[in-house]
Amino acid sequence: MYSFKNTLLFFSLALSVFTSRVEAQVNTMQVSMDQCISFAIGGSTDSKIALTQKHRSDWQYRSYLAETRPGIMLEATLPAYNNIITNVLQNDGTYKYLPQTNMELYTGLSISQKLGLTGGSVFLRSDLYRFDLLGDTSKTTSYLSSPLYIGINQPLFGFNQYKWKKKIEPALYSESQLQFIENMEEIRVKTVRMFFDALTIQQQLTNLELNSLNNDTLYSIGKARFRIGAISETELMQLELQSLKSNNDLESKKITLKNQLRQLLVYLKIDNSVILQLIIPENAPFVQIDEGIALNEAWKNRPEPLSFNRRLLESQMKLDQAKKESGLNMNLYASYGVTRDAAVISDAFRNFDNQKVATLGLSLPILDWGEAKGRIKMAQAELELENVRIEQEKNAFDQLIRQKVDEFNEQQLQLSLLKKSVQIANKSYNLIKKRYLSSQISLLELYNAQSDKDQAELALIDGIRNYWQLYYEIRQITLYDFIKNSKIEYAATEQ
Repeated sequence: MYSFKNTLLFFSLALSVFTSRVEAQVNTMQVSMDQCISFAIGGSTDSKIALTQKHRSDWQYRSYLAETRPGIMLEATLPAYNNIITNVLQNDGTYKYLPQTNMELYTGLSISQKLGLTGGSVFLRSDLYRFDLLGDTSKTTSYLSSPLYIGINQPLFGFNQYKWKKKIEPALYSESQLQFIENMEEIRVKTVRMFFDALTIQQQLTNLELNSLNNDTLYSIGKARFRIGAISETELMQLELQSLKSNNDLESKKITLKNQLRQLLVYLKIDNSVILQLIIPENAPFVQIDEGIALNEAWKNRPEPLSFNRRLLESQMKLDQAKKESGLNMNLYASYGVTRDAAVISDAFRNFDNQKVATLGLSLPILDWGEAKGRIKMAQAELELENVRIEQEKNAFDQLIRQKVDEFNEQQLQLSLLKKSVQIANKSYNLIKKRYLSSQISLLELYNAQSDKDQAELALIDGIRNYWQLYYEIRQITLYDFIKNSKIEYAATEQ
C-alpha cells in the first residue's frame, strides 16, 4: 500500500511537471524586431489613433467640398397657433387692441450656391404661406405664394474667405495624408526603441545566467582546491561572494525583464500571459544612404513643405482680412420673383405680381483711432515672422537629415567592429578561464575578462539598436524606404 501511494505521488508530480512544461511552451513566443513592428502597425493604440486622425481629416475635406456645391433646404412651419391681443387697424384709420386667434402655416424650398470667385452667393426660392384668422363664429383664410424667387448677395469690397479656403483646404488635406504616413513611421521608431530596451535587459539576463552558472562552478572547484591548499581562504571567500552576487543580480534582472516585456506586450496588444523571447536581429543589411537623395526624397514626401506653404497662405489670408475689413465695405443684395395673394389656394398660382428688391449697403470707418491700422501692421508683422520661422525650420530640417545620414553610415562601420570585438572578447575569456583553472593567473584577471566579454556583447546589442533606430528615424524624416528604394505608402489592409 505504501509503495502504491509513492507510485501515485510520483506520477502526479511527473504529470504536473509535464503539464507546466507544455503550458510554458504554449505561452512562450519568439518574436523578431520585424514581427513586433508588424504587431504595432496592425493593432497598437497608436496605429488606431493615427488612422482615426486620418479619417477626421478626410471628413474635414469632404465637408469643405460639400460647402462648394449647391445646397438644398426645406423649411416649414406646421403650424404656428397664436391667441393674442394685438392692435387691429379700424375703418377710420385708428388702431384698437383686440383679442385675435390665428394660425399660420409655411413651407419653402430653396437652392443656394456660394460663389468662390467673388465671395457672394446666389439663391433660388419657392414659398407658400397660409394664414387663418379664427373667430368665434367665422374663419377667414388667405394664401400668399412666391413660386419663383431668385436673388444674389454679393460683398463688393469685402474679405472673400471662399477664395482663401480654395487654396488652404486642399493643402491641409494633402498634408494630413502625408502626416498619417509619418505617424505610422513613428510607430516603427517607437517599437524599435521598446524592442531594444527589452532586448538589452534580456541579453543582460543571459549574461547573468551564464555568469551565475560559471561562478557556481568556480566556487565548487574553489572549495575542492581550498581543501588541498591550492588557494587561500580569502580567494575562496571571493569566489563565494561573487557566486552570491551573481545569483542576486540574476533574480533582480528577471523582475526587470518581466516588467519591460509586459510594457511591450501591452503596446503590441498581445495577451499578457504570453512570455516573449526576443530574437537578436543579427543580419543588418548594408545600406549606404546618399545625403542628396535623402534630402530630395524628404522634400518630396514629407508634410513639412506643404505645411510651410499652407502657413504662409494663412498668414497672407489674415493680412488680406485685416485690410479688407478696415476699409470701404459695400454689400449688394438683389432679388426678383413673382408673388400673389388670394383667398383660395388655386387663385394663389395665377395672375402673379412682380416683386423686386435691390439693396446696396455701405460701411466706411471715419474715425477708429488707429485700430484698423494696428490690425494691419500686426498681420504684416506676423507674416514677416512666419517667413523667418519657416526659413529657420527649413535649415534645421536639412541639418537633421544630414546629421542622421552621417550617423547611420558611420554606424555600419561601427557594427562590423563591434561584432569582431565580441568574437575576441569571448575567445579571450575562454582562454583566461582555462589559465585560471590551471592556476596560471589571478581571480581578478578572470573577472575582468568576464566583464569585458559581457560589455562587448552588450555593446554589440547597443550597436545593432543604433543601426535600426537610425534607419527607421531616417525613414520617418524622409518617408522613403532605402532598402527597397521606394516611397513609403500604406495600403488599406495595413491601415
